Amino acid sequence: MSASHALWHPGLPVVPPPADDELLGSWLMRISQAYGLSLRNLLDRLAVLRTQRRTAPPWYELHLDHVHGPQLSAALHRPLDSLSGMAAPQYGRRWTTEMGFCGQCLDEASLNGAPLGWQRSWMHPMALACEKHRSWLEPVTVARLREIRTSSDFRQLPRRNIEWSAPELRREALLIDGALWFQALVCKPAEHPPPWGKTEPDQLARILRTLIQLLLSPAADEAVHHQLGRSPRNVPERQQRWPYRALRVDDGINPPMTLPTPDHLRHRQFVLGLLGYYLRLPPTNRAPREPLAKLIAREVPVWQLDRWPEAAAKWVSPPSARARHQPLAAARRKSPPRSRQIEKRFAAIFGVGRL
Repeated sequence: MSASHALWHPGLPVVPPPADDELLGSWLMRISQAYGLSLRNLLDRLAVLRTQRRTAPPWYELHLDHVHGPQLSAALHRPLDSLSGMAAPQYGRRWTTEMGFCGQCLDEASLNGAPLGWQRSWMHPMALACEKHRSWLEPVTVARLREIRTSSDFRQLPRRNIEWSAPELRREALLIDGALWFQALVCKPAEHPPPWGKTEPDQLARILRTLIQLLLSPAADEAVHHQLGRSPRNVPERQQRWPYRALRVDDGINPPMTLPTPDHLRHRQFVLGLLGYYLRLPPTNRAPREPLAKLIAREVPVWQLDRWPEAAAKWVSPPSARARHQPLAAARRKSPPRSRQIEKRFAAIFGVGRL
């Protein structure tokens, strides 16, 4: 054995298996709890934490860039590829203010005596609803996640308790359907391609960025309030725009994608659920979403549509797609070439035409 291998931990005698879709940091936290250690102490004793890091990353942020993967794999008797698949997605420097979790999934695990683990899928910023229970994820701030020390703390996370009216329940059910569709489009694009056909990841990201930014802009106020209804529940008041940031997400499975991401989970659920519900409907069946269709046709410029695949433009906004094929002379009447604009400005200032 080489000198470097001699420093490796021989391996823990007992390692509880991870739960389905469990996050790497959640599993390591359960292992450390079983040995009566903190997560940092476990990583120190296994000698897997990279020496250039002064502090261990939070459990929900842990991925293989933070540790020596082969040593951790040997200590846990787990293939390195398996650990990589459990690692947290990478977001760059900052996270959103809130993430989400399914309280029903945690409750079922407790009732069934199963390990109480945090699902990796919950750490994707586009995770909006639980596919199993077809319900919204509960919001939890990243600051609150940082305070968690053991898996038992998951039971103490607050839950929303909302009594919906019948019309609100119908609206929420449609939004949840749209959110699950959008979630699958972004998180599992190989299994759930866009309805207009196969699209390159960078083109799909470009289309979604345009539409999300539009829904978050002041231009969308009327359409958003129309979809919220007269008595919106549990959606913080919309001012000029809801706060968001551009997140570059690398989940280790799909190509990295940068999307505008509202900071608060309920904002994401509403905006992306509404967008997902709109996009999944064929253009001929969008009467309930007519204000949104008019907004997209009015606000998305033709030059931007020119960068989309033709099938995508026809699906997202048929009126705008038809505008792409206007005769060149008509397009010139609407938007004079730059040279003609300069000539008119020159004539207005000096009273003469081009010299």
